[in-house]
Parts: sequence; C-alpha cells; structure tokens
Amino acid sequence: MPVDREQPRQRRIETPKTGMHAGPGEPLGNLALGTAIAAVLFVTVLEIGLRFLPVIHNAEWSPVDADRPVWIYRPNVDITWPRGPDFNLATKRHSNNAGFLNNQDYASAGPRPLLAVVGDDASVGNPALVRVDDAPNWKRWLLNRSRLAAYLVFNLEVAARLDHLIERLFVGPPAQPAPAREWNRATDLLLPAAAEAAGVLKSRIVFVVEGARPDLYKNA
Repeated sequence: MPVDREQPRQRRIETPKTGMHAGPGEPLGNLALGTAIAAVLFVTVLEIGLRFLPVIHNAEWSPVDADRPVWIYRPNVDITWPRGPDFNLATKRHSNNAGFLNNQDYASAGPRPLLAVVGDDASVGNPALVRVDDAPNWKRWLLNRSRLAAYLVFNLEVAARLDHLIERLFVGPPAQPAPAREWNRATDLLLPAAAEAAGVLKSRIVFVVEGARPDLYKNA
C-alpha cells in the first residue's frame, strides 16, 4: 500500500534588524581611526607638557633680503635658549630695540661713543661674506608656535642629524676643517676689508679672535 512521505519543510530564520551592517573593512577602519586619535592626543600632551619646560621660544627673526640685509630678532623680547635634550645650559637672552641680543638698547644719538660689534665664526672663516636671503615659510611659522617642533629641531637637532646622515650616505664624509694657517690668513684679509667697507680707520677697529675652545678645555 502507498506510504505518505512528509516533505521536509524549509525553515526561514529571520535576522534581527539592528540598522548596522558590518562590512569586511570596518575593523581596519576602526583601528586606523583609533590610532589617529591616540596620535593626536599623544602630540597634544607633549605640546602642553613642553610649554612648562625651558624650550626655546620667542626666537623669531626678521626676513633677510636686499632691503633688510641684517639678520635680527624680533625687538624687545625675552628669549629662552636651552641646549641638549635635557635642557642643559638653559639661558635667558634679551633682544634690544634694534633686534640684537643685548640688554642695552641701541641709541644712535647717545652721549657715549658709538660702538658696533660685528662678526662671528662664519665671518672669520669666510672673509668674502655673501648675503643669504631668508624669507618666511611654513617651517619658521611652525617653529615659532609649536614647542614640540622647536624641541625636535633645536634640542634634539633632528633636522641637522638627518641632513648629516643623508650627507654621509650620499655625499661622503664631511670635509676636514681648515688648518690654522688658513684661519690666520682669513683674519689678515678680514681686517683691511672691514675697515674699507665701514669707511673708518683701522686704528678705530678692535679685532678679537676667539680661541679654539676644545683645545682650551683639554687641561681644565
């Protein structure tokens, strides 16, 4: 006799509607977003913390061009100037009314004789001085406003170390310093050139040559 066979029934399972559909790339996107937020918080904490430490600031300098050939700081500000990653030798400097690092203001009509102090290591090593123009850019803007950027550039010297590494990898070892006779020759050439350029007698110019500081400290 025939046997009735019950056909299997198909069961339909309804998924609850939550309004959210997880895609295959969503975990990676969440990770990227979380990493970005953590990085921003980390940089913000460093920026705020460094504002309580003697990181260099207020060291804004003027552009250098044909109309303004002298490199000066923003006038009448106090400048914090530390050295090294641990803020070693942190000093306070002051720019006077003319933008030079001096506690005394410049007075062209003062009662005392006019005195000008000009020169540094570069002027001794290069008697034929050439003006290097320096215009404002986003790097200077960032250094003047971010303590973290200033700490990386001036204290840790990240930019200088990176340039030095690239130079050694692609250019070669750094050039050896000039021998003492070349420095003496540069000194002999600079004094007459300075007197001629300033339009004053050589007898009215005092030329001071700084000693080789590493050699001076050897027996200290």
